Amino acid sequence: MSVIFILVTISRVIGLPGVQLAATDARDAMDLLRKQRILRTKGTEVRALALSESALAAAELGNIEVPIAVALLQSSIESAGLVSTAPMQVLAQFHAIALTDQGSDVRGRPRDLGPEERERFFALNDLVKAESSIPALIIGGLFMAEVMDIAPFASANDVVARSSFRSILIGRGFDPDSLGLPEVGMLVLGANSFVPALAAYRTGTPEGVAAWLRHLASAVQLGARRGIEICDELSK
Repeated sequence: MSVIFILVTISRVIGLPGVQLAATDARDAMDLLRKQRILRTKGTEVRALALSESALAAAELGNIEVPIAVALLQSSIESAGLVSTAPMQVLAQFHAIALTDQGSDVRGRPRDLGPEERERFFALNDLVKAESSIPALIIGGLFMAEVMDIAPFASANDVVARSSFRSILIGRGFDPDSLGLPEVGMLVLGANSFVPALAAYRTGTPEGVAAWLRHLASAVQLGARRGIEICDELSK
């Protein structure tokens, strides 16, 4: 059962154990990255390197070709303004890119969903329209988990979910310049951390939801730190 059905309001999610602190730590790490002085003179270069490393990490995480990972990253950036108003369209777009080498009859087309799955899927519309005071990481984290749990497509749901997570972070102002490397952070944490975190979310318990969000916050924080390392390397 989904967090959307168990927890009445998103504000209650923020109050779960360690969630607010984890989101704040991730926000602070991202703010520190955005304040790096080198961005004034080499911002374009930093961003290019960050996106390159993110694409390599995304390719490994999703077991997809690097060009497809690059296309998905670019689409997540371009769709950042659309994901909060037309999330279904954006998800279909991500899926179509992920399955670039397959026929048009499966690309971007959701599978047949059961009544509860359909209800949860379309509830994502309300989730991304939550008030701006709700941390982007929480909105993005819940959205990502729901896509992975519902699995609205016959394949590539994890790839679509990660792309939507990044797009929401960009669109809600958490990482407007696409400097962070959340995919790198996810790769560093690895399956030994990701699998139990997602399994905890799927229990639908407050503790499980909190564990998932703390996991993603750690990934984002690690990704921001890698961005700072890139800045330091270019400063030498």
